[in-house]
Amino acid sequence: KELGRAFEPLAAEVELTMTASPVDALLLLAHSRPDGLLIDLKMPKLDGLEVCRRLKGHQSLAGTRAVAMAARCRSDLVRTALTAGALACLEKPVDPQAVLALLTGPRPPRRRPPKHVVPSPK
Repeated sequence: KELGRAFEPLAAEVELTMTASPVDALLLLAHSRPDGLLIDLKMPKLDGLEVCRRLKGHQSLAGTRAVAMAARCRSDLVRTALTAGALACLEKPVDPQAVLALLTGPRPPRRRPPKHVVPSPK
């Protein structure tokens, strides 16, 4: 409810649908094609990371933008969220404008791990 109130000022720009669980979110995604998804990483039964992985692995949903949120976005959690398919990991309370920018703006470039150069034997 608190999250819904945070997005009220953007009602003209955003149609917000909230679900009670990650399973409900996946069921909703199977029947509709939202522009994006804001998902909490710490949820019971099925966490937000698994939802991101399933989006990334499902051919018809792979392009759905996902933004993760957590109480604390430690660097290891951010890396895990990005690897799972999230565009970003934001700390709660999230800034609705930042979420909107991530979900509707140009896609940020994917961070790639540094390439290691191994010299060839001579």
